[in-house]
Amino acid sequence: MKENIKAVIFDLDNTLYDFSKSWLRANRDMYNYLNLSPYASYEKFFAIFKKYNENILSDISQGKTRLRHLRFLRIMATMKELGLNFTEEDAQKYYEKMFEFILADIREDKILTSNLTKLKSKYKIFLLTNGIAREQRLKLEKMKILDIFDGIYISSETMLNKPNSQAFLQIIENHNLRAEHTLMVGDSFYHDIVPAQKLGLQTFFIEKKWHLSDENYTYDYKGYKTNRINNVFSKLLAN
Repeated sequence: MKENIKAVIFDLDNTLYDFSKSWLRANRDMYNYLNLSPYASYEKFFAIFKKYNENILSDISQGKTRLRHLRFLRIMATMKELGLNFTEEDAQKYYEKMFEFILADIREDKILTSNLTKLKSKYKIFLLTNGIAREQRLKLEKMKILDIFDGIYISSETMLNKPNSQAFLQIIENHNLRAEHTLMVGDSFYHDIVPAQKLGLQTFFIEKKWHLSDENYTYDYKGYKTNRINNVFSKLLAN
């Protein structure tokens, strides 16, 4: 890591907390909540869900559908394969209830809170996340870190999704930062690390396996990486 870091931009999910663990628990809770065992085992239900997630992501990459439709389409397709009629309204209620389970699983991490507070005394710190603003802000409230950041940028509020370079540039420009003195910390190689590097930001890769992926990816990345956010804090606070 180069010297002269003045600002740090953090991703949220699977970076500042273990979103995949909370999501997997909530997904099983939804299976039980809807009493889906007569239609499929949980393992089969999850395998079908992952299949449609991959299929729809492929359609998104080819421009056949939009990212914002992913949530509804994958659960509706899953339920259809199980022989159940599942409408968009049902899908909306499904994700509202699932989010309740996710939120219930999130806890304050006092070490994280302490580290972010210490970091703020040395650097400007920002949050940059894709997602629904209400959900992301409720997560931050539950984690008790909502008021720590110098700026919070959520895609549904800014209308700028990572990996769009403008999602990063809005922070750089709004706060008079210099890209080479700014560090991006995130778990997505393609949404966090690659676009940040293209803009000249320094990067710290949180290398974690996503809950809907069975693949162990390898990346052509020679920068700093770790699977624990506390290692990032240790490095920054030691400077």
